Amino acid sequence: MTRYILVTAIGLLVLAAALVQSDPASASFHCMRIHAVLGGFNGDNTIQYVELRMNAGGQGKVGGFPIKFYPASGDADLIAPGNQPAATFTFPQVDLDIFGKDVPNESTGDSILIATAAYNLANTGPGSGGSGGEADFVFTNAGTGGNTSAATGFDPEHPIQSPSGKITFAEGNENCTAPLDSVVDSVAYGGMSYTGPVDFGTAALALPSPSDNRALRLGNLNLQPSNNSAEYSLQATSGAPKTVAMGNLGTDLDTPRNNLREVATLEPDADGDGVPDGSDQCPSTAPGAAVDTNGCSQPQVDGDLDGACNPSASSPLWCTGTDTCPSAPNAFQANEDGDSLADACDPDADNDGTANTSDPDDDNDGVYDTAEGQCRDDQDNDSNGTANDGCPQIGAAEAGANCQNNTDNDADGYVNDGCPGATETNACGSNPFNPGNRPERLDGAFAASDEDGDTVLNEALPSGSSGFDCDGDGWVGNDEMPIFAAANTAKDQDPCGNNGWPFDLDPSNSAAIGDINSFIFPLGTNDGHGTFAYYAHTVPDAGRVNEERWDLEPNGIIGIGDINALNPAVTAPTARPPMFGGQPAFFAGACPWPP
Repeated sequence: MTRYILVTAIGLLVLAAALVQSDPASASFHCMRIHAVLGGFNGDNTIQYVELRMNAGGQGKVGGFPIKFYPASGDADLIAPGNQPAATFTFPQVDLDIFGKDVPNESTGDSILIATAAYNLANTGPGSGGSGGEADFVFTNAGTGGNTSAATGFDPEHPIQSPSGKITFAEGNENCTAPLDSVVDSVAYGGMSYTGPVDFGTAALALPSPSDNRALRLGNLNLQPSNNSAEYSLQATSGAPKTVAMGNLGTDLDTPRNNLREVATLEPDADGDGVPDGSDQCPSTAPGAAVDTNGCSQPQVDGDLDGACNPSASSPLWCTGTDTCPSAPNAFQANEDGDSLADACDPDADNDGTANTSDPDDDNDGVYDTAEGQCRDDQDNDSNGTANDGCPQIGAAEAGANCQNNTDNDADGYVNDGCPGATETNACGSNPFNPGNRPERLDGAFAASDEDGDTVLNEALPSGSSGFDCDGDGWVGNDEMPIFAAANTAKDQDPCGNNGWPFDLDPSNSAAIGDINSFIFPLGTNDGHGTFAYYAHTVPDAGRVNEERWDLEPNGIIGIGDINALNPAVTAPTARPPMFGGQPAFFAGACPWPP
């Protein structure tokens, strides 16, 4: 009888032990699989995440347990594979007496998403307005109080090793169905290029290039890991945001999903211009080109860069209207004879029967082209009441005694203009349209020269000149003062170069796309507002030195008006300065006066 009772008792103990081992819910974190790994997206290797999934309920007490990231191979001077991780993320702990668990949801199939900050910026979630889908935890640097530590040479904020490596969860603890396993779960990847130890079978495929946009994903949420190469494959991330219903948690494999059961979408951007393919109206933008909110660079919507949009194209930034001559720059869409061909495309612009190539007066106004210089459109481009000023002659010719009286007899703002050999003078004490008669220059090689020929060096501009554009660069002195943050109009004595021409934001001594790009991609440092861009900032801004340079319509805020001050399609002196004869500075080449 005693022997029977003893055997029965031993049998009950064995049965009880077996029942404890086979109950996956008895552990609070053990039954967890690494469901998906993303090493980059849209060519950006900072968009990374690891998604864990519970293959049994009640696995929400993850606080204090690590996810470790190993490199593909060892370095005798750095890290040996399987010895030290390149980086270690540790789940933060909450007060379990109050919350009872570290994440709110812990049903079978629930996920925990750990990602980089770049992932949170890039994803589109299922909520209203694209909200939702954020990571439950973000990799942060333990060196500054965060949750992820890294070995020398590795990045704690972007810890996933690519294309080969290994990731383990809760290393050193028993898996929920295998009592002696050394990790709860792990996945080695990289195929033959991974040379470290593999905990389960052989290594899975390598993580692809960040432009491939696929994640390494578990194909079946089974209890026991067996073989990485058989269980994991490269799969596209979710094609649409959604929230997974309770009954579908265990079977819906879409990634990335967070603990709130939200599946987010990472939108592809094939040309890498920052505008997702679904919204990109110009999907083949050249690498590095600045784009508008439609994803279009200027050449894609305005092929001849004259400020008028290609037929059937539009842009909120680069152009307006429809180009009647898309094969050549055609300022103002001029059409002298009113036919179906704009002037730049019309071989006989004035329809007088003589081709432009041999017609001495293309616009048929009675003044030969050679006399009109660059200003051949008979328009008052600078709105000063005089058409084609800046081209000899200016206004009506003054002759006879009028050439001797130093008086503006024709009331066009210039003294003795049209008089052979006479000096044309205005409120600036010089003629900004005459390269041989400039206002005094104060800098560089001009510091010791007499530019206006009055035998006095470096004198200031005349009293009352601040309301005039004395150097002919398109800005009056009163406007140049706030632009250069100067208390005087000295900058209006310096028509060219970054220090004297407000247009020249991206220093090149010419008007170019870089000057417009500088509003969005400036040559400056982060000003503490979360962006490097000058656009939409107020002036002055304590966080950005020289921000006044971008306030080209000085009004205290940098906006679309400042960009339009440079727009070749705009009829304004700033875009069509007198020093280029009223033609768009954008197409006129280098500034005609040395900086």
